[in-house]
Order: sequence, then structure tokens, then C-alpha cells
Amino acid sequence: MSGYQPGVQASRTASHGRPQLTLDIERVLDVSARQAIRAEFSYDPERPLIVCVEFLIEGGPRVLWRIGRDLLQQGLYSMS
Repeated sequence: MSGYQPGVQASRTASHGRPQLTLDIERVLDVSARQAIRAEFSYDPERPLIVCVEFLIEGGPRVLWRIGRDLLQQGLYSMS
């Protein structure tokens, strides 16, 4: 993630055949401090109400969140 610029890095289908989107995002630590994080979003058609997001921090552990689609929708318009 060196030369980091936030935005969409790749859109592809994962090896298991599920749609996947990879984004580079920023974690805001302070007014002047930010941390680059890669987020891989995936969706399983057998679980239509859940989106999985795996956060990859350079030098850190991988963290998997399962988020309801309704919560993601709310987060587009307000803090949720």
C-alpha cells in the first residue's frame, strides 16, 4: 500500500465465485494522522442480507466483519 491514494483498487470475482470489491480506505487517527487500510468486500448470494468486509492493515492482522446490508445503506447517509 505504499504510494497510497484512497479509492477503488480492484473489482473482481473471488476464486470461490462470489463478487468481491477491494478498496483502499483511510482510518482517521487524528486531525493530521491517517492510516492506510485495504478493505475487501464480498457478498454471498446464499446470505443476501450480509456483506463481509475483511480489513488488511500492513503489518497487522486481518480482521473480518460481517455487516448487515441495511447498516451499510444507513452509513451512506449518516453515522451508523
